[in-house]
Amino acid sequence: MQYSTGVTFDQISHPSSPFSVYSSGVASSNGHGSPASGETAEKRDCSTMKCPEDGVCKMSRNSPTCVKKPPAVKAGTILAMSDPHYRTFDGSYYNFMGNCTYTKVKNCHAGENLPAFEVDAQNTKRTGSEVTFICKVIIKVHGYTLAIVRSEFGLVKVDDILTNIPFNLNDGQVKVFQEGFAYAIVADFGLKVTYDMVYKIEVVIPANLINKTCGLCGSYENKTN
Repeated sequence: MQYSTGVTFDQISHPSSPFSVYSSGVASSNGHGSPASGETAEKRDCSTMKCPEDGVCKMSRNSPTCVKKPPAVKAGTILAMSDPHYRTFDGSYYNFMGNCTYTKVKNCHAGENLPAFEVDAQNTKRTGSEVTFICKVIIKVHGYTLAIVRSEFGLVKVDDILTNIPFNLNDGQVKVFQEGFAYAIVADFGLKVTYDMVYKIEVVIPANLINKTCGLCGSYENKTN
């Protein structure tokens, strides 16, 4: 219930419920009043407020008000290419010539709303050179381990079993298909991994994984540092 003072009178109101007021006095003074409406007071919350396209409703001091929407957070994207060069989720670039299998990106805060996944890549040396390149991509998601190998065209390994593409796993939780010259693996929560079977992989993750990832491609803080 709100109580506010007018210019020459006092007023008691409730934002949503009708009520009655009983008044008694002990001083020798005149009192004046009028019957109040028994109708429900107008509802004042964000369900009754219409904001412009770039605005959103928020409650302030028990009243709805429009404020500017925060900037939308885009999905995060990383690249690993050539011999090999990396672009992290936050836009930084660096080179790494390791000759082993490395975790590019992993959900380090897996839970009910953030499914566990991991994307690894195996580097190997070029013949007669110390320069390395990506020869295999391993994706672990929804309990499956999928592997795309540079020399195995038209095929993807699922738990070490060679499988012809395209195919779906577990009623579409994971989809595997060819996209242009690249092979793509897409999970139902927004993860997408593509490998061009030559030297480049791209990983896209949804915006709700900000500050949740780890690996060579960073923690996806949505800023360059």
